[in-house]
Amino acid sequence: MNRKDTLYLIASTGLSFLLCLLLFGLDEIEPSSNFSISIYDTYYVTPKWPIILLVIVFVFFSVYLFRAIMEKFNNVRANLILIVTSIVLILAFGKITNILTLLAKPSNGSSLDQGAHAMNDFIGTLTGVLFYTQIVLLVFLTFCGFKMGQKIK
Repeated sequence: MNRKDTLYLIASTGLSFLLCLLLFGLDEIEPSSNFSISIYDTYYVTPKWPIILLVIVFVFFSVYLFRAIMEKFNNVRANLILIVTSIVLILAFGKITNILTLLAKPSNGSSLDQGAHAMNDFIGTLTGVLFYTQIVLLVFLTFCGFKMGQKIK
C-alpha cells in the first residue's frame, strides 16, 4: 500500500469518527447506547451501532467515490473499496426497506387514522426512494466492475 492510499484510509476513518461525534456526541458512542425516534404517538428505539456503521460506510463510499472519479477509475484499490462499500450500502438499504415495510400500519379508513395514513404514505415514498437508490447503486457497481476489469487486463 502506498502512502496516498494510507492517507485516504486514515482521513476517511477520521472523518467518519468526527461525523459520529457530531451526530451522537462523545458520551453516546457506546455499544450499549440506544437511538430513539418519536413519530406521532409511536416511539422507536434501536441500538446506535447499526446507525454508526451506516454513517461510516456512507463516508467511505463518498470519499472513495470522489477519489475514483478524480482518478478516472484507474486505482484498483480505490475501486475495490468503492465496490465493497457499494455492496454494503445496497444490503443496508435493503434491510432498511424491509424494516420500513414491517412498520407500516394498515389503516381502516376512519378520520382518526389520518396520522397512520400519512405515515404509510411517507413509508411508501421512502421505500420507493431506497429501492431506486439500490438500482442506481447496482448499475454503478456494474460500471465500476467493468472499469476495474479493463484496468486489470
